[in-house]
Amino acid sequence: MFYRYIRMKFDISAVPEDLRWFIPLFSAMLGQLGTSKYKFDEIGTVLQTVSGGVSCSHLILPDTHDTSCYSEALVVETLCLPHHVSNTLRILEQLFADTQYTTPPNLAQIKSLVLSASAAANASIASTGHSLAAYRAAMGLTSYAPAVESARGMTSIAALQQWADAIEADPAALDALGAIFRRLAALTFRRDQMGLSVVTEPHLVTQVDAELAKMTWQHQKQDDLAGKLGKGLFTRGFTHDMLQARRSQLLGVTKADLVRVATDHLAKAAKTHAVVVGKEESRQELVHRGFE
Repeated sequence: MFYRYIRMKFDISAVPEDLRWFIPLFSAMLGQLGTSKYKFDEIGTVLQTVSGGVSCSHLILPDTHDTSCYSEALVVETLCLPHHVSNTLRILEQLFADTQYTTPPNLAQIKSLVLSASAAANASIASTGHSLAAYRAAMGLTSYAPAVESARGMTSIAALQQWADAIEADPAALDALGAIFRRLAALTFRRDQMGLSVVTEPHLVTQVDAELAKMTWQHQKQDDLAGKLGKGLFTRGFTHDMLQARRSQLLGVTKADLVRVATDHLAKAAKTHAVVVGKEESRQELVHRGFE
């Protein structure tokens, strides 16, 4: 039996700036909350009966040609056997359009997930300090680095802790968070802003085309069907043409280019910064050594 890999990519450019921090947390809720038909503790079983589960992630992609540009999207991925494609897509549509973010059972689940995510994020600081420091240090180098730091760095961890404290202290904060997720669902999971990609075996392409023709969703675009060997690149938003263009750029780098970059950004750097990531304890010694 051959699996079919399904990827849905949603453009999130319509999301207001004040809601963008919530996107990574919102993406983690997909498949974890109940709909009008299924309770939150039933969704996992329903998904597993027809598919390999569902994942949703916040994708931040820099432009390969212009460092001042980048794009953001929500990527939803799943896989299933050929005879389960229709049922899998039907359940995904229910998750997109019918998740009940503000019902009491789902609010309780949201609280549990947020508290768990906050505890895990705080516990990971010791083992991911280098990555967190790199996110913070890169903020002034590229246009997309602040978005990455806000979504995955210390800024995100601090904000997550604040929300965890707030929803424990005040039920109104939990209601507000549920309302934010409901608004994000309406802004992001839009059929007119979605691209669909299906990866399958060559001999199943005709069958896939027939099933896609039956779908009622309106897609912004439909990518070409690809073979199984291309899944890794295909599901991450890269094409072979993009990779080839990048290879050509790297092959064109000369010794003079390397010397120029090292001179401009290392030898002649006007100002340097040091970033220390960790808890408040024992920081006085670092301050005495010149760290701020």
